Amino acid sequence: MSEFYSHVMSESNALAKIIGANVPMIPLTEQQQSSYDKAEQCVNCGQLFTETNWKVRHHCHISDNFLFAACNNCNLQLKITPTKHKPKKGTKPKNKKSRQSNAPQNDDDDDSDSAEEDYVANYFLPVLFHNLKNYDAHFLVKHFEKKYVEQQRRTDGKITYDDVNVIPLNGEKYLMFQVGNVRFLDSFQFLSSSLDHLVSLLLKSGKDRFVHTTKYLRDDELVFTKGVYPYAYMTERALSRDSATTYRVLLRLVK
Repeated sequence: MSEFYSHVMSESNALAKIIGANVPMIPLTEQQQSSYDKAEQCVNCGQLFTETNWKVRHHCHISDNFLFAACNNCNLQLKITPTKHKPKKGTKPKNKKSRQSNAPQNDDDDDSDSAEEDYVANYFLPVLFHNLKNYDAHFLVKHFEKKYVEQQRRTDGKITYDDVNVIPLNGEKYLMFQVGNVRFLDSFQFLSSSLDHLVSLLLKSGKDRFVHTTKYLRDDELVFTKGVYPYAYMTERALSRDSATTYRVLLRLVK
């Protein structure tokens, strides 16, 4: 479990650095500029642009390409930022800035709105488990260590610790809990059926609906069926490293 925690936390930091970087946008083509100039509402939320929630050029911070005209609030929420501390309780948020109608339009590197403060304070990376509250959460909570929420201030180097937020169902079951910026969620709460049943339902529409599954695991029939696990064989951790023997055991079980 310590390896799992270390991996998840490092992935969270790595993703935030990649996607949160302020990468300059590639200049718009004539068609893109025309589409942007004609836009009167946000493509993401559908709200009209206003002086307090103005139009910006939303672009991909990985490919550098222009995506669509977005309102400032949506743009900031669509942009993942590196992990930051939440503002202390009692801290007054800054007043929202307004844009005059004759002010120049801006690209999405403009973060001068209180929407950014709200987004940074509430940024999280979702990690989904199916049936988390009844099974996986017990292991995650049991093996939690304080070091996973440790932060060091840039100003004075002082060590601080982020809060661990929990939404409990009772003393033993949790609907959600958050460690640092990693939020563990139970997908069973909104897909209340077994994974085997859910896969079989979607499979009726064709394997092409499993875009990421077929991309990384191919479209073999075994990929879309409930797997087997040799519980009687796996009596100790060392056996998990004996891939050849484990494969032969699994093959016998499948047959």
